[in-house]
Amino acid sequence: MCSAQAQAQAQAQAPVQAQGRVQAPVLATDLQRLMAEQQLAGAVVALVDAGRTETLALGLFHTGTRQALQPGDRVMVGSVAKTVLALAVLRLATQGRVDLDAPLSTVLPQLKLHNPWAARSPLRVRHLLDMTSGLPDLQLWHLFNPGHSARQPLALALRPELGPVVLRSEPGRQFNYSNLGFTVAAMVIEAVTGEAYETWAERELLRPLGMVDSHLQFRSQHDDARLAWGHLDDGQPWAERPVAVRPATQFATTAADMARLMHFLLGDGRLKPEAGAADFIRPDLMAALGRPQGTDAARAGLPSGYGLGFYSRDRHGALGLCHGGSMAGWRAMLCVFRAQQRGFFIAYNSDREDADYGRFDTRLVQHLGVATPAIPVVTADPAVQAAQIAWNGWYVPAPGRLEVLALPDRLFGFWRLQLQPGQATLQEGFAAPRPLLPAGTLFRQADRLLPTLALLRGDDGQPRLAGGHIVLRRVSFWAQAALWAVAAAGATAVLVAWPLAAWRWRAQGLAQAVRRVPAASGLLLLAAALGAWAARGWPDVGAPGPLAWAVAAASVAVAATSLLQLWWALRHRAPGAWLDAAVALGLLGLCALLAAHGVWPVRPDRL
Repeated sequence: MCSAQAQAQAQAQAPVQAQGRVQAPVLATDLQRLMAEQQLAGAVVALVDAGRTETLALGLFHTGTRQALQPGDRVMVGSVAKTVLALAVLRLATQGRVDLDAPLSTVLPQLKLHNPWAARSPLRVRHLLDMTSGLPDLQLWHLFNPGHSARQPLALALRPELGPVVLRSEPGRQFNYSNLGFTVAAMVIEAVTGEAYETWAERELLRPLGMVDSHLQFRSQHDDARLAWGHLDDGQPWAERPVAVRPATQFATTAADMARLMHFLLGDGRLKPEAGAADFIRPDLMAALGRPQGTDAARAGLPSGYGLGFYSRDRHGALGLCHGGSMAGWRAMLCVFRAQQRGFFIAYNSDREDADYGRFDTRLVQHLGVATPAIPVVTADPAVQAAQIAWNGWYVPAPGRLEVLALPDRLFGFWRLQLQPGQATLQEGFAAPRPLLPAGTLFRQADRLLPTLALLRGDDGQPRLAGGHIVLRRVSFWAQAALWAVAAAGATAVLVAWPLAAWRWRAQGLAQAVRRVPAASGLLLLAAALGAWAARGWPDVGAPGPLAWAVAAASVAVAATSLLQLWWALRHRAPGAWLDAAVALGLLGLCALLAAHGVWPVRPDRL
């Protein structure tokens, strides 16, 4: 392990490797400087401009050995794998072997799903690739579990032993990021082809595209000497290991192969430009990349969103089709700008939570010259403005991305919309309000080129807000305040329980302390169980086993001892019993709040 300072120094001293038809020494210098500032180990870059290609490698392959990263080294790209998988399904659709609009049940009849809206909105194959399936996203055990194997059945990711997977939103209606959705898309490939999706896609997609140095099969750095090492926040090298949702995140490639992919994406779906050449992917499917279809936001006129494995991205003054990726030890971004016939790909073998990766995107956009002139502000219609005031209020995600974060999303992921004549702002959490500019019946952020916010109404008639990648429902401020109060009371009770028990022990003896504040014992059990669980290290926090059950049992003990404490305080009414009762009520309220959001009893292997 090396320190962040040593890592930055080693990275700054590492050579810049470049190859391709056109070199950009100023760009390489700028990227190298940014990498040193952000304390990143290394990165590979691919740039395309019409028929030209350039690749760069910066920094280190491995911070321990200080081996330099080369342009031909393989890198992991995280969720950029979703774009590759979507193209594989589109290849099957072009061959007539998959109907994107067919109900998923006709392709995977064995799949156990519960769709409350099945009568009017069956789940279709297209919804998987558009992120509108309503399937949940991943859980901790999908990633942080050493029990996964490289070729385990994909269906294990859906935990069939727990019964049908319940859809969280009506299929086709709204964007919901889902790694499970792309895992099911890989199951579609396997059902249609009769092969492992990795084998079929490598042969039928990657090789025809000329991506001979890329693979979907799992290989760690111990198996592949050309695969660069990932690096964690502290600069520690990280070797790849299998995950349960591998179709959504497992793809190793090179800068040159990603340049070949970008050249294809900038075309019309043919492998050869000659007139009459066969379509590798149908032109209508290529034209639909990044275009949301059928969602409430799209029907309201919002142009941004997700479609067929790509985001339509409006950032840094440029409009493109993009997909980012992140996984343990890695970050990546792929963007193609069809109007200008240019694109970039960058993959970092460092996953730092405090790094500003957007600065690299900005510099690459500048280098490619794909920024679009700012769009003039549209004068707001007073009548429209007056009607829009009805949407003022507080909003929360509907639903949030991860079920395990449902409570934090509700407590801290709130939004506030304020509309008044001549002024509109949207505030996320406690951040500064973002000014909104009118765009007909829509709004756009001042730093965007296209509308970013639509005002909708749900099926219940209540106001909703929709961006290209999020849907929010309005909530009462008082309901939100009540949740904050319950959470604050619970947190206070956790902090007070042990000092209260210690005070009772000192003043009245151990027996009285145990009798009057038994919840402190429950919290002690939970703290011990959580400590033992966390001691295994974050890469294994989702693993099932005795420690996960111990945490669950200890969380139940907290509720049981809190009930006992409340009962004793109400029955005996001893001096100061009101404080014992208040602590017990605070803890019980916290348990109820966690239970209402699906995370109590605490089961780490189901989070």
